Amino acid sequence: MSDFDSAAIDSASDDDLMHRLFDLATHGDHESSELLALDAAVYSRLAAAYGETTPTGPTLAYSQAA
Repeated sequence: MSDFDSAAIDSASDDDLMHRLFDLATHGDHESSELLALDAAVYSRLAAAYGETTPTGPTLAYSQAA
């Protein structure tokens, strides 16, 4: 899932989503549309798993260390 593809995100396993999200986050790609889509997908799946019907809450916000 190296190229951003929303269909791939929707069909990816939870493990694959977390692995790719970790890769993007740790390699400095903090503002890509793929990272934001992965963040939303992971949060949505977590919300569904814990019974939250409308995902509301923080989104990823990264700051660069000086």
